[in-house]
Amino acid sequence: MKIIIYGLGKWTDKIENMLKKEHEIIGYSDSYSLIKSYKCKAFYKPSDLKKIKFDILIIAIDNLKICQLIYQELYDELKMIKIIFFIEWYKRFYAQKIDRVLENKKFVPKSIILGISHAVCGINPYLLDGINLAVRSQDIYYNMKTLDYYLNYIEVSNIENVILEMYDYNYFNYDVSQIRNCFLYYYTVGGYVLDKHNFKNNYFYKDDFEIEKEKWHINRLNIEELLLWKELFKNDFSEYRGYDSIYNSRIDINPELPSRKFVSDIVTNRFETTILENISVFNEICQLISRRMSKSKLWIVLVPRYYSMELALKPHLRRWKKEFYEIIEGGGKRINLLFWI
Repeated sequence: MKIIIYGLGKWTDKIENMLKKEHEIIGYSDSYSLIKSYKCKAFYKPSDLKKIKFDILIIAIDNLKICQLIYQELYDELKMIKIIFFIEWYKRFYAQKIDRVLENKKFVPKSIILGISHAVCGINPYLLDGINLAVRSQDIYYNMKTLDYYLNYIEVSNIENVILEMYDYNYFNYDVSQIRNCFLYYYTVGGYVLDKHNFKNNYFYKDDFEIEKEKWHINRLNIEELLLWKELFKNDFSEYRGYDSIYNSRIDINPELPSRKFVSDIVTNRFETTILENISVFNEICQLISRRMSKSKLWIVLVPRYYSMELALKPHLRRWKKEFYEIIEGGGKRINLLFWI
């Protein structure tokens, strides 16, 4: 197939690396660049595309609204051409991060890493002979569901360590299915989408979970889209172990961070129902490891943060600390649990 890529940047490089050899990129395009060529290929203005013979236009932009505007701009001129929103298809091919990891069928891990963003970019599975199933904003319930899901597809006898990064002492007060931006968890970072958990209680959304999933384009590609994707692209996850370098960016030394960025309701308020449920979920994780991975150790990890963040949060988190230790120690009675901060 002859292909035009619309948009220049890191996703353009991703498309080029994934595209199968039998397909040919004949040129590039966007709406603002004043160039005649790109990577030794022709560069076309959108108005020139109708004059070119090609099969597929791949939009390499990571903003769905902008993709849709581009589609509307080009559709009248390119009615016979297939237009793909690459990033949307890429996310939907495997909506969950864990499914991407499971495509790595050759590697047998000795360690499993769970947690939130600190674990995503702060715990390197290659140093632990393991895989990283952590997802930004993931609560303890979805960590448990992710672990259980993973154990159904692998041989568990080799697992020696399960590392659970728990953010801070108030982690048992957190339920991602009830927060304002919960679909950013499900959609943008590959969170667990097979269980809506307590979404019915989330008053920030008026529609049912499945309807909201449709709005956010979370559901898997349909058969036609799936076949086209497999025809165009190589498997990008055959060696994937869950360590996303896209999040591993430069870290500034103790930047000045406004407290409103991280002092939230989850820190200042108590949600008793959530706490009780999460204690039960934590115990379930301990029992799951004990029952199915009897040789494994559970490591609870709290990753240090910027000093300015620690300082702002300290007054709020002081009251959570004792309770947090008591819950952790309760789980430790049922499993060989090691605690590390």
